[in-house]
Amino acid sequence: MSKDQKEKKKAPKTESNKSLKIVVLVLLVIVTVLAAAYFFMNDSEKVVQQEPLQIVEEEKVEDIDTIEVVQEDITVLDAEADEVVEEIQDQPVTLPNKKRIDYNNSAKYWETSLINNQDTSYYVIKNRVSGLTLSNRYYSKSEAEKELQNFKNIIK
Repeated sequence: MSKDQKEKKKAPKTESNKSLKIVVLVLLVIVTVLAAAYFFMNDSEKVVQQEPLQIVEEEKVEDIDTIEVVQEDITVLDAEADEVVEEIQDQPVTLPNKKRIDYNNSAKYWETSLINNQDTSYYVIKNRVSGLTLSNRYYSKSEAEKELQNFKNIIK
């Protein structure tokens, strides 16, 4: 078969597919319109009839209460309240002071550490507990150890 015959066979299929899609779309639109019309018609028939409201008049009633004032001896209550306040104030709340260790100011936690980068390696002075490092770089271990001793002497 030649290419022209293959193209002729493919062309009618796409045309029939397009027409089939259009027919399905038109049917869906018609069904949607009919459903909307059906629901609209049914809603208008279901109107709830309202019953007339009866208004009830309230009668005004006067309620008179008498309030009796009774004087009590409040001096006893004041004395008791003062005693309770004094008891509360006598007991101060103290929290136990915890001794915190400052790792950065203690000489025993500092050491030299080797850092290897892509292009060079060097030594730094680092605190092994807190992770703090000094910014100076030392390219020989003996020089780094000498500076570490000087730093420890300063901290002590």
